[in-house]
Amino acid sequence: SFGSPESVEWLADSAEQSNSLYAIHGADIGGDFVVYAGGENGMVIWKNGISEPWNTFTLPETFTVRGVYARSVDSVWVVGDGGRVYVGSGESWDAVTTFTSENLNAISEVDGTLVAVGAGGSVFESTDGLDWTARGVSSGADLLAVGAASSLGTFAAGADGTLLFD
Repeated sequence: SFGSPESVEWLADSAEQSNSLYAIHGADIGGDFVVYAGGENGMVIWKNGISEPWNTFTLPETFTVRGVYARSVDSVWVVGDGGRVYVGSGESWDAVTTFTSENLNAISEVDGTLVAVGAGGSVFESTDGLDWTARGVSSGADLLAVGAASSLGTFAAGADGTLLFD
């Protein structure tokens, strides 16, 4: 297991594709392991199980996927350039109605609320992953990462050393 004395080095894995990848999220959800990654040209790759091969899917729009979040094996969100958001899994993805033109850089979830962050300090929240609400943030710096822990709240990090907490 990760972090154990037996796990002292990272192992290479290959997805048989050459696009740069900018985001990855893996989860053990009820005994089902899934990992998704996204990157250039609307590329999404995924695998179910650590020893399984990677699968590749290109979203219908060409944009850079910058954030990935897997709520379950069948409910995965990707966010990226131009405010694009897709929800789906495997080879079945649907575009979410555009709610911003700002680049979205990361996505996470805390207590059933999805949080996406992006350019200009933008923060958006959604409980269903379809309808999103902008949240006021005092920072104009690009937010590049978001993490959440139900007991601690939501954290965002970004350009110029920006750190935010909700």
